[in-house]
Amino acid sequence: MILMLTAVNTKFPLGFGPKDIDDRWLPVTDFLEKPVDFDVLICKVAQHLQRDFKVPAEICVLDTGTSVREILFDTILSDKKPSKIIIIDAMDCGRKPGELFSPDIDSFPKVKLDDFSLHQVPTSNLLRELRDLCGIEVIVVACQVAGTCDSVSPGFSEPVGEAVERAVEMLAREYFK
Repeated sequence: MILMLTAVNTKFPLGFGPKDIDDRWLPVTDFLEKPVDFDVLICKVAQHLQRDFKVPAEICVLDTGTSVREILFDTILSDKKPSKIIIIDAMDCGRKPGELFSPDIDSFPKVKLDDFSLHQVPTSNLLRELRDLCGIEVIVVACQVAGTCDSVSPGFSEPVGEAVERAVEMLAREYFK
């Protein structure tokens, strides 16, 4: 999977887009205009997993955007539960930018905060409850961010963008057999 991220249409309004994808001169999977909205990127990754790989019937690929906390809470309350949940997120853990890793959910803070980020509580508490109280295997695949910023802006760093394809291929190899 190759996602082309470009600002060509903002610099030169030529109207490039998915219609221009061609195996000979533009061999990419999809085309996204910069600055890239992170939610759009997550959606594209989910779409490509479903389109480019044979997703087994027992696997559900969801683009949860910022609503993962609500989905995890609903899962705890549900009568039917999955056997495994894999969460993909970007976090700052002092590693090399773009590095993929699997943090132990027990290493996440246990204090209560009013924050809805995966790597903050209460979402990290929900992950532990899913594992400990519901018997669900919880796997977190994280990507080290290139740095933190004072304000949120669309897009992501080059190392994180390059890690997306590696994460998709890793998940497909491991779970889409």
